[in-house]
Amino acid sequence: MNYENLNFDNVFVELLHWQQDQRGDYQKQLNTISPSQIGLCMRKVYFDEIKIDTSLPDKALKIFYNGNLIHDEFGYKVLDKYFKEVKRVKNAYIINEYPLKYIIKHNNVNLEVRGFIDDLLIVYDGQQDLKIPIELKSISNAFFKLKEPKPEHIMQVMLYLHFTKSKFGYIWYIHKDTLDSKTFKIEYDEEIYNMIVQRAKTFYDYKIKGSIPPAEANVFKNKDQFKNKCNYCKYIELCRQLGDNEVINK
Repeated sequence: MNYENLNFDNVFVELLHWQQDQRGDYQKQLNTISPSQIGLCMRKVYFDEIKIDTSLPDKALKIFYNGNLIHDEFGYKVLDKYFKEVKRVKNAYIINEYPLKYIIKHNNVNLEVRGFIDDLLIVYDGQQDLKIPIELKSISNAFFKLKEPKPEHIMQVMLYLHFTKSKFGYIWYIHKDTLDSKTFKIEYDEEIYNMIVQRAKTFYDYKIKGSIPPAEANVFKNKDQFKNKCNYCKYIELCRQLGDNEVINK
């Protein structure tokens, strides 16, 4: 190794690729439902799951790393210190990366909702634990135009609220450069939750019959949930070739 001509950007990128290789090639089960993906374009998630392209460009790896860094070194530590040291609340504590797992019945199949809640604030009021899920999102310049939480993030937190039997939770958006933040309170809504459950079942049905789902992000491109999503999708060229409708496995 030549120590006289080190390039620290190359050092960082090589580390990121090494970490990705260490994780291995995780293959998600057909019946697994991911809260962070339930509100995304079904076709994109389908392509992700069948591993059409597992490689990530250097820029994407850096973005993901930065997001994790903000969560682990800023978000969680701010919450932990605030309740423990600033407010000295003895009956409140923060759990980082709280595991989530529960079953949704669909015909004769168990759909398994699996993931991790970024941070779970637990407050004991003398009778029972008050559980408050907190989902942290790091964003860049879109932060300044953000007036309400993104639909896919609401759907993600709705699954958390159902799992923890909580009446409300929070989405905490943090600007990547300035650490300015915006907070949105999300209240549990049974109607929205039932819509998410139906969406999970529909996506499973596409997968089990081997059909490629419709290109939601293009079909519904004027809806807030999918607005401008195609512009940043690595599958855009393939998607255009297939068309917008379901591609049935014959």
